[in-house]
Amino acid sequence: MNKQYTFILSLFIAVFFTSTQLFSQIQTQIDNANIGDVIVVSEGTYDEGLVINKSITLQADGLVILNVAGLVTGISIQSDISNVTIDGFTIIGDSSTGSGITVSPGANDITLTNNTIQSILLPGGGNASPLSYGILCYGDTDPINPPSNILIDNNSISNVLGSAISLGSDTENVLISNNTFSDIIPVDLVGDGELTSYASIGIQAELSNGLGIQSNTYNGLTISNNLINCTDVTYVQNNTYINSNLMLSTSFPHSIPFGDTPWWSTTWFDGVNNYEAYYNDPTDLGYLYWVSLGMFTQATSSLGCMDSLACNFDASANVDDGSCTYAAENFDCDGNCTADVDCNGVCGGDAVADNCGTCDNDASNDCVQDCAGEWGG
Repeated sequence: MNKQYTFILSLFIAVFFTSTQLFSQIQTQIDNANIGDVIVVSEGTYDEGLVINKSITLQADGLVILNVAGLVTGISIQSDISNVTIDGFTIIGDSSTGSGITVSPGANDITLTNNTIQSILLPGGGNASPLSYGILCYGDTDPINPPSNILIDNNSISNVLGSAISLGSDTENVLISNNTFSDIIPVDLVGDGELTSYASIGIQAELSNGLGIQSNTYNGLTISNNLINCTDVTYVQNNTYINSNLMLSTSFPHSIPFGDTPWWSTTWFDGVNNYEAYYNDPTDLGYLYWVSLGMFTQATSSLGCMDSLACNFDASANVDDGSCTYAAENFDCDGNCTADVDCNGVCGGDAVADNCGTCDNDASNDCVQDCAGEWGG
């Protein structure tokens, strides 16, 4: 074997083993980590998907690209795993990738923050759903085993088929805040070959209990928030809608406190269930279509104080604007004293006159009885 060939072969072997170590480097660190460890991942591109099966923190140090092209899932947090943080990763998939990050049933105390997720383009992650997911959280229904206490904050999700974030059936206590959703690709949600209904969705949730949605940016979406049969929604507020007129679609009746104004809403019926849709533009063609049918109710946002205990309670308000004012302690809203007045004329005061008529509430004063029994005599 000549020296040149030997050198090239040696170089190839060195590159191969270096590449193999790089491809599995993060997963190897996870496998070797102890529960509670913080794994700081060095800047670079890693060609691997990750499986999280223990309580750890993954912290990107600089630009860390997780190339998951050809893989169904980018990062999978396994069932019933607790206390996991994924922070600062760029996850890039392709037409074989159905989910950037998946949170499985029973997982709890999960934080997904400062990540960039893009090019997730496999419908349903391989199942019958037309959607793919930037982030997917789902629970089991029999028996019910929801993922719980999930924080999804300050992530950027783009170029995803159908849905940026999906909360499948039965999730518990999820806060979605400060994220940006853009370039979500519309998909046919009906798919019966005859009637088509293309939509791109920011946040999709069904049977989610304890959901908060705030300070997110929706850019160019058909439906920003699609919340079906969700209970105990804490709030939907302070979000920004850019070319995303349908801010909220939800089952009706509902108790969702929707604080993004102004809005115009209409209820509608799909032949089986009732829904309510909130638009930020009364000239939107979708809104005008439902209104044109003439058989559904319409409403518009009316800001004011919604606390019936406040002095400026507005019974006509349907969005609380934070303007509530309250009476001072021991007074009503008209300034009238509602408590006892003490000897100093103070409403609700505790000064008491002694037997000599001194109003100081001081039991140690010199007021005594004289020999005739007269106080202060």
